[in-house]
Amino acid sequence: MLTDSRSFLSYTRHEYFRRILCQMIGRWVAAGEAPADIALLARW
Repeated sequence: MLTDSRSFLSYTRHEYFRRILCQMIGRWVAAGEAPADIALLARW
């Protein structure tokens, strides 16, 4: 099933993905696996 990225339900999917990605990057920074440079991380 194909869905339009502008549909109402796709917002929930994108928001969920964003939260998981931010948590993962935060764990990397906390573990020292990624730089703790806010300017660099803001570009991701």
